[in-house]
Formats: sequence, C-alpha cells, structure tokens
Amino acid sequence: MVRRTMSRWTLGLASMLLCGAALAQAAPVKLTLAEALQQVLRRHPDVRSAQEAITNARAQARIAQARRWPQLNLEAAAAETKTLARGVGTGVARATSDASVTLSFEIFTTTRDRLIKQAQVQAQAQEFGLPDAQRQLAFEVKSAYYDILASQQLARATMQSVAATERHRELVEGRITEGVAPKSDLLPVLVEIAQARLQAVQAETSLDVALASLRALLELPPGTELDLDPTMPAPDYKGEVAALVEQARRDRPDVKQQEFSIQAAHLATAVAQAQTGVQFDATATADYGAHTGNTGEAWQVQVGATYPLFDAGSSRNGVTAARATEEGQRRRLDSLLLQVQQQVEAAHWQARQSVTALETATVGRQNAENSLAAAEARYGEGLAIIIEVTDAQAQLLQAQAAEIQARLNYAAALASLDQATGALPALAAGQ
Repeated sequence: MVRRTMSRWTLGLASMLLCGAALAQAAPVKLTLAEALQQVLRRHPDVRSAQEAITNARAQARIAQARRWPQLNLEAAAAETKTLARGVGTGVARATSDASVTLSFEIFTTTRDRLIKQAQVQAQAQEFGLPDAQRQLAFEVKSAYYDILASQQLARATMQSVAATERHRELVEGRITEGVAPKSDLLPVLVEIAQARLQAVQAETSLDVALASLRALLELPPGTELDLDPTMPAPDYKGEVAALVEQARRDRPDVKQQEFSIQAAHLATAVAQAQTGVQFDATATADYGAHTGNTGEAWQVQVGATYPLFDAGSSRNGVTAARATEEGQRRRLDSLLLQVQQQVEAAHWQARQSVTALETATVGRQNAENSLAAAEARYGEGLAIIIEVTDAQAQLLQAQAAEIQARLNYAAALASLDQATGALPALAAGQ
C-alpha cells in the first residue's frame, strides 16, 4: 500500500515538473530594443569574428616588434656519422654532440622600423572592424525589431477588419430578415469577408518572417515566442544634414579604418622604395656551449650592405605596385566618403518626409474611421447601399496600413541614420 502511494505521489510530482517545464519552455521571451541590441552586439558571431581579427592583428604587430629585441635560444643536437674506408667493408664511426645558448640581435636593417610601423598601423586599422560590425548589426536589429512591431500593428488592424466584416454581415442579414434589403446585399459582404481574411493571413505571414529575422540575430531556436516592447520612436526629428554628414565623416568606423589603411599602404610604398637602393644591416651573435666535449664561447658582429645591381625590374616594379595600391586606398576613401554623404542625406530626408507622412496618415485614418461609422449608420437607416459600407471598410484598412507604414518608415529612417553616421548604442561604444 505504501509503495502504491509513493508511486502515485512520484508520478504526480513528475507530471507537475513536466508541466512546469513545458510552461517554462512555452513562455515568451520578453525583450526591449535595448536588450536585443545588448545581446546581439556582444554575442553575435560577427562580433566574435571581429574580435578574433583584432587579436590576430595585435599578435602580428607584436611579432614585428620582436625584431627590435635580442633573441635567446637554447640549442642541442647529437649525431653519429660513419665513414667507409675505401676498399674496406668497415669504416670509422664518429659521434658528435652540441649544446649551446645562442644570443642574436638584429641591431639595424634599413626597412625594419617601417615594417614594424606598418604592422602597428594595420593593427590599429583592424581595431575599427569591431565597431563597424556592431554598426551593421545594430541596423539589422533595429530594422527587424521595428518591422515586427509594424507587422503586429498591421495584423491587429486586419483582424479588426475581419471582425468589422462579420459585423457587416450580421447587419445585412438583419435587414434581409426584416425584408428591407435584398439578398444580393450579402454578396459584396461575403467578398469583403474573404478579402479581409486573406489580408489577415498575409499580415500574419509578414509577422512570422520578421520574427524569424530577429530570432536569427538573437540566436534563438526557431519558433521561440517574443514579447517585445511596443514603443516606437516619437516623430520629433530635427536633424541638420550638414552636421550629420560631418559627424559621419568623423565617427564612422569604416572611414577611420580606411584612413589607417592608407597609412599602412604609404609605409609599404616607403619600404618598396628603400629596397631599390642600398640596404644596410647590422647583426650581433654570441654563443656559449659545449661542442663534442669542448666548452667554448664565440661572438660576432656583422655589418653589411646590399644593392640590387640587376633584378629584372623586380624592385622598380615593386615600387610601382606599392604606389598603385596606396593610390587605390586613397580613391577607396574618396568613394566611401561619397557613399557616406549619400546615405546620410537619404536617411535624413526619409526621416523628414516620414514625419509629414505620419501626420497626414493619422488624419486620414481618423477620417476613414468617421466615414465608416457614417456609412454603417446610413445603411442601418436604409439611406445607403451596402457597397458604401464595404468601400468605407476597405478605405479604413488602407488608411490604417498607411499610418503603420509611415511610422515604420520613420523608425527605419532613424535606424538608417544611425548606421550612416556611425552612431552606436552606449553598450557597444563603451566596449
């Protein structure tokens, strides 16, 4: 009896735990835009890849800097050799062994310092890869987040439209029952219901696609429900395009990265030019160790000079290639600055236009609501035909969609403006 009781109790507890786990799994993930940005800008694979690239560039710079310091090595070797005597089947075996501590120092070479500086500048350029990746990701997160909010609003509007069409059917059926309206009045309402349901399905599909985009950015499993903060930016934009373009040229990480790339290319040109002339080098080595049983020490200082008397034009063409690369980097910066200007101006005017469009769309939606209410009232009194009601309902849904789209356009323009100017959330800028 006790065993049966314990078994039932255990099963009950297990059932409760399973139900609790299922409920916990089904609970939607609550998320604000700031929280979404924080998660993506710190954990997304693109961010981790940029961090690894920075680590690699820093290591390469330290490898280059190591040439300025003495190198100390411990060396050991052992060998046994056997020489065959001519005409004799056996030979003499001889064993050798070496163990030493060797110190070497590159005192000076013509191109060493420039190569070290080039590696350092390249590392500095790579530092801007992280904020640039975050800049792109922030735009994607904002776009997906606002797209979801707009899709949710549109889905609600279409569901309200479906409910309104059902109300219209009830209104028509009531008038038909009363004998004051023909049965043909029901046909346009049935068409209206079908269209409203189709629009609702399309809106839900758009919402699912937008949710999939944000889930991918957040690295969440497919189907994870998201409970987002519905707040969208208030339409109070007052930016000045000239100031915004100047800010972008000053703050955009890809612009800064390109400027450092030009410096690195300039140093590469200097190295190529130096290799066409006399190249000097000075090295020092010191050795202390035991060599085949003998202990000894030796040191050497060597100074040399090299001049390419004939290299089939290799050094000269190296300078030409380096100069072309440097010039190409400068032209890339010019092209990038033009793109920056175009992107900032486009986002600026889109934001300005969206504010006006939103104000107009809000008035249009209010007028459409009043028009629908009036059409329903007139039809109820027998002063209008059903087509006026269905047309008014269609116009209301269009007005609602226009208002939602204008609000989305404004939010998207602000996101594009942040991307164009290089503005990053504080959580990313402080890393």
